[in-house]
Amino acid sequence: MIEIVTNLQLLAPFFLFLIFAVLFFFFTSTGLEKKDAHPTQPITIPKPYPLIGHYLALKDLGNHRDKWLADIVKISPAATFTLHHPLGRREVITGNPANNPLLEKEILKETMEKSAPAYNEVKDMVYTHAALCESMKLYPPVPMDSKEAVDDDVLEDGTMVKKGTLVSYHVYAMGRLESIWGEDWEEFKPERWLEKVESGKWKFVGRDSFTYPVFQAGPRMCLGKEMAFMQMQRVVAGIMRRFRIVPVVLPRVDPHFISFLSSHMEGGFPVKITHMKTST
Repeated sequence: MIEIVTNLQLLAPFFLFLIFAVLFFFFTSTGLEKKDAHPTQPITIPKPYPLIGHYLALKDLGNHRDKWLADIVKISPAATFTLHHPLGRREVITGNPANNPLLEKEILKETMEKSAPAYNEVKDMVYTHAALCESMKLYPPVPMDSKEAVDDDVLEDGTMVKKGTLVSYHVYAMGRLESIWGEDWEEFKPERWLEKVESGKWKFVGRDSFTYPVFQAGPRMCLGKEMAFMQMQRVVAGIMRRFRIVPVVLPRVDPHFISFLSSHMEGGFPVKITHMKTST
């Protein structure tokens, strides 16, 4: 059982860290500046929203993109996301001990089957995709949001909404509703996003965006959603092939959760990174 908990401590914080770093990668509102071989001729990369701005920025940065990505992760407020529940309330992650070894086994299997962490190699990593969705169900990067009615309207239940009224929804709470996710809502359970097909392989089964509004829903749906998942899967494949990431937190210490526009953990989240042992 101790080994099972250790394995999950490796995976759960790792996924959450990647999720918020990559989402910040798409939504940051700062521009990038780069200089070419002529230092007197600076080239300013367009403001990186929507998605295309970041894509061009990465391409133009060339060999410096790894350093740039590291800097983004370092300064991102989302990169220090709470993560306190996976450590302070371990039943969230260990609620189903029978599935714990499967989590690490399936993700490592998908990762090691790829020849390289390239886009065309990671797009079919369905179990990893499910684990990312499950992480954001419990710990959405933006815990709540509001919309303003531009005209008078009537909701489906008959509620009158006057022009200018702010209507808020709490993504964090919605990920914990038993009426949506069932009695096992508190378990870290990637299988809720999957089903077995005749070949015995997993098939990803998405959810209605209005019950899982992590990327918003309807006309406001995030245009970079699919690319964000591709980026996260690529990072998972690239890192887990080479490293093990284990939390470094004192026993019985519950990190302090700070919920704001972008949730984070007070003081950051310390981890230990070691090279993955491989057989020779």
